[in-house]
Amino acid sequence: MIAALFLLAFGIKAAAFPVNAWLPASYHTPPPGIAAPFIGVVEVKINHIETPDEVAWRIDLAEKRLGPDRIAWVHPDCGFWMLKRSVADRKMAALVAGRNKYLGI
Repeated sequence: MIAALFLLAFGIKAAAFPVNAWLPASYHTPPPGIAAPFIGVVEVKINHIETPDEVAWRIDLAEKRLGPDRIAWVHPDCGFWMLKRSVADRKMAALVAGRNKYLGI
């Protein structure tokens, strides 16, 4: 009995048994305002610090390719945790300065 319950619990956790019939049909297609693409404007896997000009250019390029009003916000990737704190701080400052330059602030 315990083995059967263990197998059932493991099967549900490992998605071996389909238990997601309760999900609505729209679950995998979020509304257009939420389905925004994620585009990297700062490389998080190298120590090179991008200039604000590079960041602004990448944001501008993304807008040209995606269309106007498709970029709602610019924020850091969670990959900053792999970098030294000093490098991550300078990349974040470049990201903010590049966003400000792109917006004309």
